[in-house]
Amino acid sequence: MASPNGRPDNRKRRESIGPRRIAEVLGVSLSTVYRLIHTGDLPAYRVRQSLRVTVANLIAFRRANRLHRDHPRIAERQQNEATTADDS
Repeated sequence: MASPNGRPDNRKRRESIGPRRIAEVLGVSLSTVYRLIHTGDLPAYRVRQSLRVTVANLIAFRRANRLHRDHPRIAERQQNEATTADDS
């Protein structure tokens, strides 16, 4: 539940993550995460100078946009990384 000022209550704030972790979860670049936040596609709020996204909003975004680790580009990237690691 949000507080009267539109920000998540304290419990929700504890259940939030930053852009770097979001990029890892979605399998996209950090700049893509910032673009999604800037365009309003991924709701976020500020804590001092850092951006935070509630886990609930991230889950809703993933469901709505079907951004999953089995996405063809993500699967291809993971395959390439595994091949590169095997070559080492």
